Amino acid sequence: MADATTAENYAGLQEARNADAAPEQGAVKTGAREAKLSVPNAVLLVLVALLIDGLQLFLNLIIIGVVVNWIIDVFALLLFYVWLKMLGMSMYESRGFKTLLSLIGAMGVEIMPLVNSLPGWTAFATLTVIFEFSGRMPVVGKLAKLASFKKS
Repeated sequence: MADATTAENYAGLQEARNADAAPEQGAVKTGAREAKLSVPNAVLLVLVALLIDGLQLFLNLIIIGVVVNWIIDVFALLLFYVWLKMLGMSMYESRGFKTLLSLIGAMGVEIMPLVNSLPGWTAFATLTVIFEFSGRMPVVGKLAKLASFKKS
């Protein structure tokens, strides 16, 4: 009797799960993927990157940045990686791989003393926004194609 109740509960759970996963009636599925990065999140991403780059530039000017910026870089790398993962952006699929490469490039620039005065994190954040919104806006899409050096 307990097995029958368990089986019925499991079947009901599966039906509810399938109903939640099914698309709504009347919903039109388009070929373009919806961006996982919202406009407020995109603006905040770029502003945080600008803040980190500004802090690093200031610390380089007062000489202590050569030592302290490494700690800031590791923190920024973890911050941006976790932030994008929490938004559901995969960095290991074809579209997200560009984001991963720009993250690695930004870390490469920012890890070098004195070169880290360049806005590497801001470039990463801007590229991430461009890559994410390239499907929604035609002008941004053309810019993203130009940035990825693909010939179509």
